[in-house]
Amino acid sequence: MPDDFRLSHQDVAELQQALANIDLLHVPSANSSGGMELLLARLGHLVVRIYQEKNHFRPHLHVIYKNEFKASYCLDTLERIVGEMPRRYEKTIQEWAVPRRPKITQVWNDLKTGRIPQYEVELKP
Repeated sequence: MPDDFRLSHQDVAELQQALANIDLLHVPSANSSGGMELLLARLGHLVVRIYQEKNHFRPHLHVIYKNEFKASYCLDTLERIVGEMPRRYEKTIQEWAVPRRPKITQVWNDLKTGRIPQYEVELKP
C-alpha cells in the first residue's frame, strides 16, 4: 500500500456502515421464506423489518412489539394488512414510516430483486 494512502474519518464511517448493512443481510431470516431480512429501525420496543419474500408482491414491512404483537403494514397506505398491534403503537409506526416511505420502498425493491440496499438516507430515527 502506498505510504500516502489515508482514509478520512468519513471514509471509515461509510465503510463501517456498508459492512454493517451487508452483515444484516447475511443473517439467516426468521421468516418462513428463508430469504434475507433487514432491520430498518428500533423504535423503543417496536422493531421494524423488511423480509425478502419471493411470493409477496405488495411492498410491506413487518413490526414486532416485545414479541407480544406482530403486524404487517403495506407501504402504499401504511394500513395494517395482517396481524395485531395496539392502536397507540400504530401512530408511532406511521409517524416514523411516512417521511421514509420512498426510501423504504426502494429498500423493498432492492431486496425483491436480490440487490443489497444502499443507505443514502438514514432509516433509523
